[in-house]
Amino acid sequence: MTQALRTLFLLAICAGCAWASGFNINEAGARATSMGNAVTGQAYDASAMFYNPAGIGFLNGTNFYGTVTLIATQYSIVRAAPIFDNTIHRTQDKIFPPVGLHITHRYNDKVAVGLALSNPFGLGVFWEEDFPGRFISREVDLKSFYISPVIALRTTEELSFSMGLDFVLAQVSLTRNLLAFGSGGSPGTEVGEVELSGNSNLSVGFTASMLYKASRGGFGFFYRHDVKNEFEDADANFSIFDVAARNLVEANITNFGQYSLNQSGSAELNFPAYFSLGFHLMATEKL
Repeated sequence: MTQALRTLFLLAICAGCAWASGFNINEAGARATSMGNAVTGQAYDASAMFYNPAGIGFLNGTNFYGTVTLIATQYSIVRAAPIFDNTIHRTQDKIFPPVGLHITHRYNDKVAVGLALSNPFGLGVFWEEDFPGRFISREVDLKSFYISPVIALRTTEELSFSMGLDFVLAQVSLTRNLLAFGSGGSPGTEVGEVELSGNSNLSVGFTASMLYKASRGGFGFFYRHDVKNEFEDADANFSIFDVAARNLVEANITNFGQYSLNQSGSAELNFPAYFSLGFHLMATEKL
């Protein structure tokens, strides 16, 4: 039993690695969002720090751009078995508010700098209490915080390059329900839940971008390197709500008192690299 519950704890940790790549948030500017984020080949304002930092080389003076995006998520599933069960299981209604703060300054015709705070990965999933998959995952809440200084060099009137760093912190909370007393013919009895939560150490990545901007068109690319965040002291808190089985379950989790119900562990969370390439063309003055 103890080994099984320790395995459960490890699986809860690993679940965090799977969510990061699926929760990329690209809504960092109102204008860019209205254009389907097709702005890698153009720079309109300081939100270029998020979409293509080389674009700040074409902005004049000092610029600031701030945004809060309200994202409402909902997911639903229908179980494959039993085949006559058409129950639709839905997530709870939640609103997630990723933020973006971007400031840029152009020193001269050649050099511009910028600083940004953004949440390019995050969101969460919160299923109802009776969700059939609650023993795998019931609640996931993931937040990332990227602090990104950038320098851009405008080598010609039409061409700008940038290099930057990403200083990354992450927060994660994972909750799943517990099964105990399982056997070959039965998955076991629901006895409680375990929550894994923690704040990561600081990690460092980098960005690189280019923007070519002519009078009637342009193109650009942006690359953000992957980052590995390590959680060296994550908290695993077990709650046993099956009164009849509490003493036996707690004894197995704690190895008969040698450990606490509130344990700690380590984990890694990988935020993936991504690359974007964009073109823009003005066919007429209005198109």
